[in-house]
This record gives sequence, structure tokens and C-alpha cells, in this order.
Amino acid sequence: MRKTLFTEQSLRDSLQDVGCTDVDVHVAQADWSPFSSAEVVSECDPMFKSFPGYQALTASEAELLRNSLQAAFDGYADTSGKIHLPTKAFMATARID
Repeated sequence: MRKTLFTEQSLRDSLQDVGCTDVDVHVAQADWSPFSSAEVVSECDPMFKSFPGYQALTASEAELLRNSLQAAFDGYADTSGKIHLPTKAFMATARID
């Protein structure tokens, strides 16, 4: 059964499950504010083109996906259009005996 790694405890448990000891997990949270939602979507497009599922989309399906992504990012935009996405990084140290 797969575990989610989206909590401190689940990451700690997963590391202990594979034999790590002295596990210490810290979380850093910040807003990621790169640029506007349209710019984020245009930056994603070249990366997406390498995925087989994306390659299989028709032009209209790909446009629908891009529009949906932009709408989702728009929900995080301020009045100037710049997005502010909440991010979380997990940092873990552990001993492997």
C-alpha cells in the first residue's frame, strides 16, 4: 500500500519503515510568486509536450487543458495578475545503520 508523503508524520513513518533511525523532519512553507498565470502556463507547455498523454491530445483538447490550468492559477493571482502559490518543502535527516 502506498503512503502519502504530504505530512511530517507520514514522511517520518516511511523513512522508519525502510530502516532509518533518528529521523528528524522539518517543514518550510512559503509563497512561490514567479509571475502571471499566463506566463506559468506558457512555461509549462514545453515540458508537457514531452509527456505521451499530452502528445496524444488534439489541438483543441490541449487548448482546453491550458485554459483550465490558467483558470486554476488565476485563482491564486493578485490584482496585478501575479500568482502567489503556497508551497511546502519537507527536509529530513536520518541515520542508516
